[in-house]
Amino acid sequence: MNLVTCECGNKIGVTAASEGREVTCTCGRTFIAPSFRDYRVGLVPLENCGRTDSESQQVPDAASAPRCYEFDAATADEDAEAAAEKHALRSMARQNLIIGGVVCLVGLVITIYSFARATSSGGGSYLIAWGAIIFGAIQFFRGLAQMSRS
Repeated sequence: MNLVTCECGNKIGVTAASEGREVTCTCGRTFIAPSFRDYRVGLVPLENCGRTDSESQQVPDAASAPRCYEFDAATADEDAEAAAEKHALRSMARQNLIIGGVVCLVGLVITIYSFARATSSGGGSYLIAWGAIIFGAIQFFRGLAQMSRS
């Protein structure tokens, strides 16, 4: 539920079911409930706010409806694109963190296991999976840096 502030100062709860429909304040003013997309960008379209009469098609000017703002669809689209880009960057960062951590861990497990086998048999050679360890660590820290930037 989102709250819409009427010109009188009352806050009216608006649900997804009332989106685009007429809502009446306790003071008697009616207006069209804004869409939830408008709320995501923090704007309430001026033409959907502060109507004093359900039949009236007059749109109040900005001075008479100070809590309403001109809705700019281009800005909303830019905000949506920026949010999608941020989500994609965070997703990529998370993927780098997971892949890097797993590869580094596998390299460490292989190294520790081969060292343990070599020492338990009285000596011998063992494998250091340094490629997996270094690649995994680099990938992990790259993901960490990406996560902190996004």
